[in-house]
Amino acid sequence: MASPPERTLHEPLRVIRLHHPRFAALDASGAQLYGGRWNSPGGIIVYAALTYGGAILETRVHANADRPPPREIAVITILPGVRVSEIDAYALPEWDHDNQIASRRAGNAWIDAGNTVALIVPSRAGAPLERNVVINLAHADAKKLRVESLGRVPWDLRLFVAPRAKPARRSPSPRRKK
Repeated sequence: MASPPERTLHEPLRVIRLHHPRFAALDASGAQLYGGRWNSPGGIIVYAALTYGGAILETRVHANADRPPPREIAVITILPGVRVSEIDAYALPEWDHDNQIASRRAGNAWIDAGNTVALIVPSRAGAPLERNVVINLAHADAKKLRVESLGRVPWDLRLFVAPRAKPARRSPSPRRKK
C-alpha cells in the first residue's frame, strides 16, 4: 500500500480515549508490549476514537468482561496546522481480518514514515461508520497534543448484562378428537 493520504487540520480534531485510571491518558505501554490492530509491539502508540460512542464500543469489545472495567475519559485535541493521515477501509483490503497482517503492515509503514502524528483508521467494532485514531507519541507534533480529563466513564450497565435465555417453546399438545 502506498502512503496514506495526508491533510493539514484547519480546525481542532478532538478524539476520545478511554484509559485505565492507573495509567496516564497518553500512556503507550499497552501498544508497546502487545501491539494493536494497527501496530506491532514496540511502537509508542495510543488508540482513540473519533466519537465517544465509538470509544465506548471499542472498550466494551476489548474488555471481554461481565461488568464495567474502570475507565476514565480523556479528550485529546490535535491542534490546527498539524498534519494527519487517513486510511479508508476500501483502500486496504483485509484490514479487518483477525490475523491483523494487512492493518499492522499499513500502520507500521505509517509509523516508519513518520510524516504525521495521527492516522485515522476504520473501526472494526463500529464498522462501517466509526473511525479510530492511532496517535504516534514519538512524532514531533505529539508535543502539541492537548489532553483534558472528564473523569470516570458513567457506564450503562445494560452493556454488560448477559441476555436472558428465552423460555423454550413447547410444542402444542395434540388436539383430541371429539
